[in-house]
Amino acid sequence: MTKNIKITLLYVVMLVCSINIVHAQCQISSSGNTISGLIKSNWGQSFVPNCGGFINSITFNAATNTNTAATLTINDGTNCNAPVLINQNLTSITNGDNVVTFSSPILVEAGNTYFFNIKTNNDAGWQIRFNTTNQIAGNLTSNNGATAICAQSFANFDMNCSI
Repeated sequence: MTKNIKITLLYVVMLVCSINIVHAQCQISSSGNTISGLIKSNWGQSFVPNCGGFINSITFNAATNTNTAATLTINDGTNCNAPVLINQNLTSITNGDNVVTFSSPILVEAGNTYFFNIKTNNDAGWQIRFNTTNQIAGNLTSNNGATAICAQSFANFDMNCSI
């Protein structure tokens, strides 16, 4: 009886380690150095993970500095009208890579569409770096003001980001 329990326990431990290794290799990223000609208060990106697991952080690349707080939101769907999974506050946006680590990891499923956006809290405009090669299965979006960011979509463009 003890031998069967040890073998089962060993199998469970091996399975958990395998899952962690698979998730550690799953990353969505898009690189690009084109600076947006538009200056907007909201920028967003939809994405479709090819594996399930937890998102602990998102990195996005800004092309300007802001001295204002901002909020990064992840939605469970194709745009900002979808249910909110998390809001994470940022003290500012800096020129270059901005790493936002979540207070709680977000569980995502392979093949589902998600959306994240970064909005300055006082509607201050800022620019991003992006690419035009559609490296992520999703669309880049932008908008000004307090209204939903879903208004303007740029198909085949991706924000310089890593998820």
